[in-house]
Amino acid sequence: MSLKLVMIDLDGTLLTEEKTYDRERFDEVVEALVADDIIVCIATGNSYHKVTDYFDETIRPSLYFACDNGNYIVKNGEMLHEFAMSKELMQEVVAELDRHPGYHPLANTGPMAYFREREGEAYENVAFYNNNLTLVDSFDEIPEDEFAVKFAIYSEHDLDAMKEMIEHLNATLSGIQAVTSGFGWLDVYVEGGGKGAAAHYLMEKYNIQATEAMAFGDSLNDLSMMQEVRYSIAMADADQDLSKHCRYQIGSNEDQAVITTLETYIQKGNLAFLEAYQREAE
Repeated sequence: MSLKLVMIDLDGTLLTEEKTYDRERFDEVVEALVADDIIVCIATGNSYHKVTDYFDETIRPSLYFACDNGNYIVKNGEMLHEFAMSKELMQEVVAELDRHPGYHPLANTGPMAYFREREGEAYENVAFYNNNLTLVDSFDEIPEDEFAVKFAIYSEHDLDAMKEMIEHLNATLSGIQAVTSGFGWLDVYVEGGGKGAAAHYLMEKYNIQATEAMAFGDSLNDLSMMQEVRYSIAMADADQDLSKHCRYQIGSNEDQAVITTLETYIQKGNLAFLEAYQREAE
């Protein structure tokens, strides 16, 4: 079976711990896949204004970007589709988060990001990941024509506590989905959104079947897109709550396993080699 869509997470998947990757090899892979009419989509919790830091201007036109956990889809610098919250839902999310110390919400609207703190560890982490950051006293200052496609919440708590918080948010608030998004972060977005929704949008738009689609990821914010594709691939160090839902598991992001896997597909022209990476059913 040949591919028509490849979805690739960034942090912990394509990127190393130092936020680098082999750009030359990756660009060659993308050019080969696109030449074979395969869509390559970067599916990330990062916003578009940050994602552009990782890809040269020469390769960006060849890529689709499902940013803000898939809720803001971009091609050639133009927004194709977004999954956004209403103002009322935004207020409900913020009010609930403010009841729990140690969680610092950032509102992402696609083009912009809004944060209420001006110093400290949370601010430093938020500023690193967001180039278009606007500091506000209240999220009510967000312009009326901008809506949150995602709240990225910096957490002072460990992963177990974050997962408990996610369960609480999903049980308490209607119309949202909360997920972990890498170490120290959790995301909240509108129900029906997420990376899986982005995959579904592209598959429906371009008439792509699940058997023609592949996804790489490491965290629970990748789960929904894994459920949309036949070739669901977890990284070696993926969250076990993700990997148990994936059909395959490859090497580490530190070893550039995503690039190696795609190079092997290009070389062999089929996916039979993936049998060596098939996970045992749990």
